[in-house]
Amino acid sequence: MRTTGIDQQSCFAEAFVKHNRLDNALFSAFSFDPCMLFGSRHEWWAERRKRRSPHEGIDICCFLDQAGRENSLPAGSKVPTAFVGKVIRIVEDYLGKSVFIEHDIYEHGYRLVTIYAHIVTEAELEPGVYVNEGDVIGRIADTLQRKSSSPPHLHLSAAWFAPGVSEEDLSWETISYQKDIKLIDPLKLIPNTIIKSGQ
Repeated sequence: MRTTGIDQQSCFAEAFVKHNRLDNALFSAFSFDPCMLFGSRHEWWAERRKRRSPHEGIDICCFLDQAGRENSLPAGSKVPTAFVGKVIRIVEDYLGKSVFIEHDIYEHGYRLVTIYAHIVTEAELEPGVYVNEGDVIGRIADTLQRKSSSPPHLHLSAAWFAPGVSEEDLSWETISYQKDIKLIDPLKLIPNTIIKSGQ
């Protein structure tokens, strides 16, 4: 069913809790350092170096439990989809793979695409496969295997794609600079979030 805008509720948080067996007594909210957020100019790990370009999405790395304690997501955590959609592209990234999924959600003629990066994809996942909202498409990659200083995390991006954008050419370089792709803050897709103060 075709819908307009992304104000509709996503079950991403609920699906993440369910698939990773975080019962409601444990999980309270996703927790974000300011540098994990959309548009941040600095990395949030190690020396917090300046990024080459503004952050294209959000990094999901931690959550708070009901007691207010912060917990890190381990490598291997299952990654669900935000909405019903179709896989249109899978590319390698520096920590794992990035999955592009288009959705039947539109705004001013642009269609919504969500991108899930730094994951190990499910074996059956490939371009053309349809997924339901909340389906597991992969697991958070182990950054130690890539000798990275960043902890395991899911990078989530969202963007409006103009008609005619070539799926075969999609990469992190093209989505960052192509005028027919408008990156948006994916935080609105995830209810129950806490943003830590300071840097």
